Amino acid sequence: MSSLQTHGATTTRRIIFDACYNVRDLGGLPRRNGTLTRHGAFVRADLLTRLTPDGIEAVRRYPVSTVIDLRRPDEIEANPNPFAGRSDLGIQHANLSMMDVTNEQVMAVDRARPPMLTWNIEMLRLAAPEIAATMTLLAQPRQGAALFHCHAGKDRTGLVAMMLEDLADVDEAAIVDDYVQSNNFLQPVYDQILARYAVGSPERTHLEANMPCKPVTASGTLEHLRNAHGGVAPYLRHIGVSDADIAALRARLS
Repeated sequence: MSSLQTHGATTTRRIIFDACYNVRDLGGLPRRNGTLTRHGAFVRADLLTRLTPDGIEAVRRYPVSTVIDLRRPDEIEANPNPFAGRSDLGIQHANLSMMDVTNEQVMAVDRARPPMLTWNIEMLRLAAPEIAATMTLLAQPRQGAALFHCHAGKDRTGLVAMMLEDLADVDEAAIVDDYVQSNNFLQPVYDQILARYAVGSPERTHLEANMPCKPVTASGTLEHLRNAHGGVAPYLRHIGVSDADIAALRARLS
């Protein structure tokens, strides 16, 4: 089953693929010129391993024509991607592993800054080749949507989504809201993770404080990109994404 959920006249842009939690089309977001981003170009998602056979078929019928897995090799070994090696489904699959940044690395950089904001800033630096490869692949012409995902669909996926949305001149408030919306869908996942740790333990306390998506993470990331590089487009150009591909990314959502 797949559908766009709506509440009254406003779509949440959430897509229901059986057994996934956090799937959204990047279409329908307000742009600075008063128009909305185009549906059917890019889809952000969480762990696809959970998909039922009906869910896999729903991805194919959406239609999604490219799946980009941003997870590390050890994550993929533990939870294989159902589209890997499945040429019969007619969906291109690519693993462009965004290296993860450890808590120790984050704390070593800036203890005063919110941890997930530091995580994003470090990802922009340490995972620049993977980000460039991801954006270059997303820019390629295709029939159907390109779906990109990680495990929860909020951090690595959220970073890619906010850059795509900024390129398409989406209002910053809407970019921040889209980032934070993951919390509305991931509570069952949060609960599963927290259940591994005793109430009041340092690990659980850290997760409770930092696992949910916070507005400051998205707004601070965009501010960093403006201050350090002049914006998302100059950053992508700096890490090797061509002007033609940057223009193509803009056009796909416009």
